[in-house]
Amino acid sequence: MRNVLSKVRNTILFTMILFFSISITTFAEEDGINEIAITVSLNSDGSADITETWDIDNVYDGTEYYKALYNMDRMSVSNLIVTDDTGREYQLLSRWDTSASFADKAYKCGILENKKGYELCWGISEMGDRTYTISYHLTGLVKRYSDSDGFYHQFISDDLSSSPRSASVEVYMDGVPFTTDNADIWALGFEGGIHFENGIIVARSDGKLGGNDYINLLIGFDTSVFEPITASGTFADVKDKAIAEEKQQEMILLIIIAILLSICLLIFIIAVLVRRNIRLADGTRTRRISVRNTEQTSVIPFGNDIAAVYSAVGLEYSLTTHLSLIAAYLVKWQFDGNLSFESEALANGKQGDLVILLTSGPEQNKNEMTLFSFLEEASEDGVLTLHSWQEWTQKHYKKIEMWENDVKKSGNNRLSESSWAAVDTKGKLRFTQTGYDMHVRMQGFFKYLKSFKKPDGNMSAVREYWGDYLVYASLFNLADNVAGGLQSMDADGFDDFCGCYHMNTFLFLRYIHHSYSYSNTVAESAAAGDGGSSYASGGGGFSGGGGGGSR
Repeated sequence: MRNVLSKVRNTILFTMILFFSISITTFAEEDGINEIAITVSLNSDGSADITETWDIDNVYDGTEYYKALYNMDRMSVSNLIVTDDTGREYQLLSRWDTSASFADKAYKCGILENKKGYELCWGISEMGDRTYTISYHLTGLVKRYSDSDGFYHQFISDDLSSSPRSASVEVYMDGVPFTTDNADIWALGFEGGIHFENGIIVARSDGKLGGNDYINLLIGFDTSVFEPITASGTFADVKDKAIAEEKQQEMILLIIIAILLSICLLIFIIAVLVRRNIRLADGTRTRRISVRNTEQTSVIPFGNDIAAVYSAVGLEYSLTTHLSLIAAYLVKWQFDGNLSFESEALANGKQGDLVILLTSGPEQNKNEMTLFSFLEEASEDGVLTLHSWQEWTQKHYKKIEMWENDVKKSGNNRLSESSWAAVDTKGKLRFTQTGYDMHVRMQGFFKYLKSFKKPDGNMSAVREYWGDYLVYASLFNLADNVAGGLQSMDADGFDDFCGCYHMNTFLFLRYIHHSYSYSNTVAESAAAGDGGSSYASGGGGFSGGGGGGSR
């Protein structure tokens, strides 16, 4: 069934690609979970000693990782131990504070209890590629039903901060090899399989888990193996309910996918007919040029005016990308000397949170002066942390929205003053022919910045424009790619470039990435201001699950 769903999802993706027929920018995850490997050692009383190894690539942001264990019917968690790739064992705190700083969480762990269950938490402690090993004792995993012993448990949730590229769960018991004679096994929620392997029950994914995939194990045991706590009902009922709800969820998903596919196909047909031409301000039409068919150019468009570029993207949908306006200005101000990013020094000599040190604000541009004043309001003695900025935006996100509208108005004025756009007979601002030609050049510039992700041996970038490239790369959410591409093309030159701003290469790359976090915080605050979101775990009567990852 999962293979069928995968094929249908691939069909939808293909349809959406045809619909957009452009390059769509998506900001890379702040970290990627390469692998989660779990071993479950069962005890005769039905409890389990569980060890999880999390192999994570490129940790650049956040303060902690966590593993959620919800729906814990008559189960409890204890004996949490966390170690990292250096072999260091983390200090177990009696009380865990999720709002504590990066430095306060470093090399510490804790168990957070809430109404849903438990969250096993530990500090990120150091950025970069990390491997964490967490172990904990879980009471009451295996329960005794009237017909057999068993459990239905979610070991890996579909609500992680990023989907693991591979995942596995091994269940064993010392002195008791599991076989078809004493155990029945099922795995639900992912593409992969479960089998017996030398007395061990092994569930393993075929590859990366999808965004909606999870690993639930349903295992029944012969009553001669355990002396667990007693549960009401039968294990057969638990199995039937779990499998029925899994099939129901898959059927609902198939229906939704079929509806979405039909809608996508209809939109695609309409879009093909409509998007061939673009209407200009004088009422004439000109042939629309897609990003794919645009020639790359390193020339910065629209007079190197951030507001004009910001507005121009909104006038023509062929360049679909989520813009990070604040990130662009933060990077610009770093180069202009209005602020700097520094890493807090921890007592052990390691690097902690990145903070912004505000110096002198911009004096020429009204929109820049307004945004800088917001940073000053959120700072303390000229020092701004991501946490304090997040708190400020949660209270004042309407101010940010008004500021963004002002930037767009300024951009529209620049487009009109430069004859790149004009108001048509219906009062709508549209490109002139000259303006649309400039927009096509912007598409080529966008395409040029995207190519930094995989630069070839013939690619080059004039050092004089590196700063400008990084400003617009930040606007287009391509800053990580462009910074990495510059480093790949000219490592020594990139080191010198970073040194000009009193940062080593690693700190500079963190700062480039961190700028996006400040911009993204505003979107999160706006969503929270509109009522936020609610989350619920899946059905089937399973325990465990509920999410996890970085935060």
